[in-house]
Amino acid sequence: MYFPRTQAFGAQGYFTPRDLAVKVGGNPLDFAAALRKAVWSGDRNQPVSDVQPLERLVTRRLTAQKEQLWLLGSFAGISLLLAALGLYGLLSYLVVQRTRDIGLRMTLGARRSVVLAEVLRNGLKLVAIGLAVGAVAAAVLTRVTESLLFGVKPGDIGTDGVVACVLSVTGAVACAVPALRATRIDPAVTLRSE
Repeated sequence: MYFPRTQAFGAQGYFTPRDLAVKVGGNPLDFAAALRKAVWSGDRNQPVSDVQPLERLVTRRLTAQKEQLWLLGSFAGISLLLAALGLYGLLSYLVVQRTRDIGLRMTLGARRSVVLAEVLRNGLKLVAIGLAVGAVAAAVLTRVTESLLFGVKPGDIGTDGVVACVLSVTGAVACAVPALRATRIDPAVTLRSE
């Protein structure tokens, strides 16, 4: 924290200052000797150490926070991957459960494109509901997580768009692959196996 020199540091709730910020023109390190001399002219016992540009001090203080946020971002990426895998598994399972229904429709003369379109529509409807619930939850929780964000604005459209696209594509693939497999199986075999 940086306090004005005139602030009462002895008052309760204030910290004792540790750093002195000096605005200079040019390279700050060129003024280190003059700064020490100026401080020691007022109090010879006052320690002056670790003279550095403000940018370096701020960077050093923010390094731990950046590392934590990088770790948090990594966990968010892993969470997105796990969510995509879970979504794929669930939707694939739901489509495989409908194999008999798909076989019966094919036996009765339904076209593959119509069957695939219906399976995709039903699967993506579930994905859309999940994305809507997630968007509402994210909007509500943004106020809580706003202080943790670094380099990203709350409600970042790019991040939200990437997540929505990844989950939508995952949902479409999860529905299409088993449905394609089911429509290629001979309907008579599908009906006999049940």
